[in-house]
Amino acid sequence: MIGVSLTIEDQIFKGWTSLQVSSAIDAIAGEFNISAEQSGGVLLYPGASAVLKLENQVVCSGYITASAANISPNECGLSLNGADKTVDLADCSVIAEPDEWFNLNLYEIAVKLCRPFKIKVINQVSDTGEAFKSFKIQPGESVFDALDRAAKARAVLVTSDTSGNLVLTRAGLNGTSDDLVYGENILDAVLNSDWSNRFSNYVIKNQTVMTDNTQENANASGSSEDLNVRRYRPLLQVVQNTESGIAVSELAAWEACVRSGCSASVEITVEGWTQRSGLLWQKNTLSRVYIPRFGVNANLLIKQVSFSLDDDGAKTRLSLVNPDAYKRLPIVKKTKDAGGLLPPDAIEIK
Repeated sequence: MIGVSLTIEDQIFKGWTSLQVSSAIDAIAGEFNISAEQSGGVLLYPGASAVLKLENQVVCSGYITASAANISPNECGLSLNGADKTVDLADCSVIAEPDEWFNLNLYEIAVKLCRPFKIKVINQVSDTGEAFKSFKIQPGESVFDALDRAAKARAVLVTSDTSGNLVLTRAGLNGTSDDLVYGENILDAVLNSDWSNRFSNYVIKNQTVMTDNTQENANASGSSEDLNVRRYRPLLQVVQNTESGIAVSELAAWEACVRSGCSASVEITVEGWTQRSGLLWQKNTLSRVYIPRFGVNANLLIKQVSFSLDDDGAKTRLSLVNPDAYKRLPIVKKTKDAGGLLPPDAIEIK
């Protein structure tokens, strides 16, 4: 099929009849599923390197993770699942000796964790904060869990790019995308509001093995409140080694802001895969969204991009949230922005 190609071990395959590709700023790896009703008897297996292109632009670089072949009187089909190279960081455990590192910043920790997997680290953040006095790997934790733990301490997002690199970033650093206007380029839209992951009180407790240098910080706790959640819904999280990072109260504020900001989102479907420029839609970009029926008229952050192909043609599904959703902001008693989408509001740090 024109516009879709999958290169597996340097061999290009076309003729795919359906696909789903998804990438999000809070996911460490993009994923895809692609299939053909008539594969000509070709069999492909997991583990092979794979590069997926849409409209001759790379959307995923990594590996085939699963395959399924089917045969019937009318079909000889093939379906493949794949993911960016960074999928190994999500699946695999950290094996490190020694398991405690000293005086490394976030970028240096990321490079050290990714080196065994031969994954390059791209740092889009001008300042990743001070070095960690110590960073200890927890027994059995995945590489992503270790990365995420360090990144949260610096209010940084860990994701991947289309080349399969690990990216350290913050919200909106990939620039801007086309405007999304109902009645023009929006096929359909859904306004979601889900408070199941919001809590009234966030308590972070620091669990640290005490030494002479860390005793005063060990077992410290910090809290943050979401003033818009009016019934009692506490969430307690235990972290380790925060004496080497930021105050636990700021970790609590990060949890409150992200959960509040992501509780409201707009899901928008557009025709095709590209913008007016011919470039594919991209995550972590800002787009002006105008949907009068929802009262939305604001610059929103593209959190997730999902490309699809089926009998109805090629489409793109965009998930957008308030740009402040991934910022650690102590915003108090703010209720609603002019664009109509709830921000990470009414957050109080204690």
